[in-house]
Amino acid sequence: EAEIFPDRNTATALLMGIQMDTDFLSRRVSPADLDAHHRLFFRADWQFGIQVGKASLSINDLPAFQYAVSNARTQGILFFTVLSMDCSQELISIIADFFLRLREILVTVIVETGGQRQHISVRSRDADISAASVIKLALSGIGQGGGHDHMAGGVIDPEVRISEEDLFERFLDAVDTAQENQ
Repeated sequence: EAEIFPDRNTATALLMGIQMDTDFLSRRVSPADLDAHHRLFFRADWQFGIQVGKASLSINDLPAFQYAVSNARTQGILFFTVLSMDCSQELISIIADFFLRLREILVTVIVETGGQRQHISVRSRDADISAASVIKLALSGIGQGGGHDHMAGGVIDPEVRISEEDLFERFLDAVDTAQENQ
């Protein structure tokens, strides 16, 4: 509207932000996203941006995927796993997105316990189950979380000690409650 045109580098960064936030225009794309994408696409170096965005993993990250698979728990529509290794928040998010691609799974919860804080990433591909609601419900009284309907993140308070089983049950209950409240 203001007819401000960003330079090529800024346009590339903005375009990649839209791409990542919408999972390459496949997740909850708004008219504003499409309009901005259209305005930025030919101004940006989209080939460079895609190359950088798609190559954010390293071979060194593969053990985290292996660990996630070997420790996975599923019940109904929920995929839950705890990674007892130190992982970046980006890697936890990528793993959560990856397992959301399973046909039977509508909600993923990835818990990382290897660092100084326990980080959690939640994803939902069900319009009736808000990831933000799930994480807030599950972490009530033991941590903080927030986000959007399709993706959320949080941390467990450092002084809290909770078993993997109890955490799994909290997320199962949170998914059920979030679904009922829609």
